[in-house]
Amino acid sequence: MKDFPAYGKGTQGKLVRQKQKEDPYKLVPLVMALVIFLGVAMFFVVQRVEYIATERGIKALMFKKREIIEATLPLKLEAGYLTRLNRVESIAKRKLGMINPASFRIITPPEPKIEPLVDTTPKVSAAEIEKKSEKSQAAGQKSKTKKAPASKAKNKTKVNQ
Repeated sequence: MKDFPAYGKGTQGKLVRQKQKEDPYKLVPLVMALVIFLGVAMFFVVQRVEYIATERGIKALMFKKREIIEATLPLKLEAGYLTRLNRVESIAKRKLGMINPASFRIITPPEPKIEPLVDTTPKVSAAEIEKKSEKSQAAGQKSKTKKAPASKAKNKTKVNQ
């Protein structure tokens, strides 16, 4: 009965329950668990905030890209219109006073002959390949017939020795 003091003169005949001493380290595991939980929660919150910021940045860049494409489309059309050969030719004749050249003055350079780096022409014709294959087949059949007796003759010489 450790909760109750000894009965005697100091207690005046009353039984008094003593207060238990509280362990100061009792809450340490709870506090540690709470700190770990808050740390993990903060990690996920920060990660989510960065994800949302990145997503917004990507959307802004895509919007800017679309605006630039829309702005350059009329410029591409205008460049195509201004560089048409018929338009350039008519301006050259009207404003610059140029004329079409006579047909004998037009010189067209010959097309350059581009040689491949690797020789792709077959060195042996198909007819030669067929002849070689027929010869090898005929030689193969002859060698099969010749090899059988020769091997028997070798076996006989080995037995005789």
